[in-house]
Order: sequence, then C-alpha cells, then structure tokens
Amino acid sequence: MKIEHLNYLREVEKCKSISAAAKKMYIGQTTLSAIIKSIEEELGVRLFHRLPNGVVPTEKGEEILRYSEEIVTKYQEMLQYCQLDSSLEKRVHFLGDSTTCAFLSVYLTKTLLELDSRESASIIFHEVERRKLVSSIVDGLANIGVTSLDSQVEVEPSVTQAERSGIEAIPLGIDRFYLCVRPDNSKFAGQSMVDVAQLAQERFVAPYHYSAVPNGTVFSDVIRQLHCIAVLPGVEFVKQTVAECADMITILTGRNLVNDPYILRGQLLAIPLTGFGVPNCTSIYMFSKKRSSLNFFEKAIYDALKSYGKQALSSVDFADETKEPYPPLFNLQN
Repeated sequence: MKIEHLNYLREVEKCKSISAAAKKMYIGQTTLSAIIKSIEEELGVRLFHRLPNGVVPTEKGEEILRYSEEIVTKYQEMLQYCQLDSSLEKRVHFLGDSTTCAFLSVYLTKTLLELDSRESASIIFHEVERRKLVSSIVDGLANIGVTSLDSQVEVEPSVTQAERSGIEAIPLGIDRFYLCVRPDNSKFAGQSMVDVAQLAQERFVAPYHYSAVPNGTVFSDVIRQLHCIAVLPGVEFVKQTVAECADMITILTGRNLVNDPYILRGQLLAIPLTGFGVPNCTSIYMFSKKRSSLNFFEKAIYDALKSYGKQALSSVDFADETKEPYPPLFNLQN
C-alpha cells in the first residue's frame, strides 16, 4: 500500500463517488476501483458500501480513513520538515476582508517569526470581498483565509459552498458593531448603549469597504441610510477623522478597536449599538484547505487561528443585548 493510495481513499470519501474521485485525480475509474479492492484485501475489511448513487464508508472504513488522515498528515509533515530550506514552502498566502487583514496582520506575522528564527518565512495578505473568499480558495489564490459574515444571511451559504468544494469552515468567534465618537460628544459620550435610529441626522464617516449598495444584510442596509459625508480609504483614516472632528461619528466592528491607540488614550469612545432589528452579532470564520494538505508554515497559521478562536469565542448572549452591553475586545496583538 502506498501513501498515494491513502490520498485516493480520502478523495473517494470526499466525492462520495469513485468515478468523480477518479476524474478529479486524473486516473481511470477501473484503476481506482482496483486500488480500493487491493487495499480492502490487504487489510481484510470492506471500506465502502456501494450504493446506486455513489459510495459511503463502512463502519470499519471510517476508522481506516481516520488512520489514513493521520498517516498522510505525519508523512507530509516529515517531508516539509526536510524541505524547510525551500523558499516556496516558507511562503503563506492569506485571504481576508479588509478588517480581518488589518486585525490579524501583526498576530500572524509574529506567529511565523516565532516559528522560524531565521526570519525567512513570509506571509502575503490578500484582501478579498467576504462573499468571494471561499471561491478564491477554490481558485487557488490561497489555501487559508478568515472573514466576517452576517450571521443571518451569509454564514449558511458560505459554509455550504465550502463543504461542497472540500473546504473546511471553522467558526472562530463573534463580533459586533460599535458607535465611535469623541469623549466630548455631547449627544452620545455619556450613553452605555445607542440605538442606531438616533444616528439618522449625524455626520457619518465610513471606511471604503462598507457596502454602498444593498447586499442583503441588515447591518449594511442600516448603515447605508446614515448621512455619510466622507468615505475614506482605511479604518485608521476614519478613526483619525473622528478623533479630530468633534461632530463626526463612525461605526466600526470590535476587531478594529482591539488594542487601539485612540481607544487606549481616551481619544475615542466605543459604544455598543442596538436597534438593527436583529442581534448585533457577526460571525468570524476561517476557511481552509484540509490541514493535511497545507505546507508546514500554513499549518502553523491554521493552528494559530484556531487558538485565536478559542480565546475569542465569547459567552455573551446576543439574543439579549442588555445582559452584557460591552463584550470583551480580546487583545491578541501581544
């Protein structure tokens, strides 16, 4: 039995079809069927039930596939360990929406530096629209990415698309929107929570990536109705503008405010928002090729992001926004 043959088994399981798996791996269906039969004979177990519309693993087959996953993972880790001097193996391409790339840039860069003391590993951040992240991974732009999704309308179709394409979809955490104003703002500075309806006549400054057209999300539709007087190229410009102009406001997600100098120095206040008609909650997801198919440094990024998720997952009950008006903004930059 060859390592290559274990990969074949995993592909058959994913495709739920021997013929589909054979086409994907550019081998003949007869050849693949013969390989599966030879493995079954060698192990003395039946791996798949043949059904009219495809195949499914037997109970023993599920265990063998689990062992196969572990064996292939260890084999690839061994190869990658021996190839650490390859510049290609040290390059990680990462996908994310604008906010996610900014938020995770320091955290992930430091992850690679700590792993590779010679500082020869690198990570390249690519900004993509939230709804295009999964298709970008399928198209080969990168093997891993993180984005935020509207919990009401974007999570289900994105996760379904990922699963159909053999991409892992892993929830990392939750976030919410905050009103940002100067501490001397006479209307809002003293409030512990603000209803978005109160912002209708305010002078709103937006980052460029906020949708200017309807996209089916409640939050975008509400934000579009505000009196926007400026759209700036980045979140830092937005925060600087609000910090220097007393009558300006903006709305940002919590990730934009973690460890933020304007917040820490008291130049800006972050006030939770309500009144969207749905819980003020967005979901943060990691999408990735299977871990076993990632290179050595991509695995490090994958593991670091899962670790981030364990820290960032909040127990806040978003169905009742009054229970905890200001959920923690986790400090992951240090």
